[in-house]
Amino acid sequence: MKTNLIKVVAAGALITSVLGACSESSNVEVKKKDSEPKQEQQSSSSPKKEEKKEESKAGSRSNPVAMGQSATFEDKIFDQATSKAYKAKVEVSIQEVLRGEQAWQLIQQENQFNKAPADDMEYVLVKVKTKVVDADTADFAYNSTDIMNTEYVSADGKVYQMDTEHHPVIPTPLQSEVFKGAEAEGYSVQYIKKNDDFKFVYKTLGMQKVYFNTK
Repeated sequence: MKTNLIKVVAAGALITSVLGACSESSNVEVKKKDSEPKQEQQSSSSPKKEEKKEESKAGSRSNPVAMGQSATFEDKIFDQATSKAYKAKVEVSIQEVLRGEQAWQLIQQENQFNKAPADDMEYVLVKVKTKVVDADTADFAYNSTDIMNTEYVSADGKVYQMDTEHHPVIPTPLQSEVFKGAEAEGYSVQYIKKNDDFKFVYKTLGMQKVYFNTK
């Protein structure tokens, strides 16, 4: 446990300044389910011209990645000894969202001293899967943690901040070191308003924010 904590602190010192300047997603590839075949429609005598609407970039707040889909993007792997950065292609997806009583039961079982939520609040646990699809290095790992790489945005557009009294010990937290070709899963936790239709945000080391729907 102590070794993992030291690693997290060391990684945090290296990337905090990078994550602080995150912007919305760019060049995010979303994997969608196979679409159903389109039925042919009879042509009319006066076909209407289709209006082209400019669509927001995939993974942005106005066009979040849907549940059941994954986002693939370019990110960075750092050599912590020299701060040298290597390009990496990373895939992120949400595997599970637990909230309310279901989340609280797991949190309470993990540590009896975790504080219960207030009547108008609830805990949410988001299981995040990260995979390094490709990378320019096989010698250094891609680091991903709950504290550094995740964010929650309320339905009315406010970023949730850490509540020090309600930041519980959780099972299998997102705290992974993943090499090229490997993948890992872990939970992220947040204390939110009850029934809030929030957005989950994955903050990359390459200064991007990728938004996900959670319903």
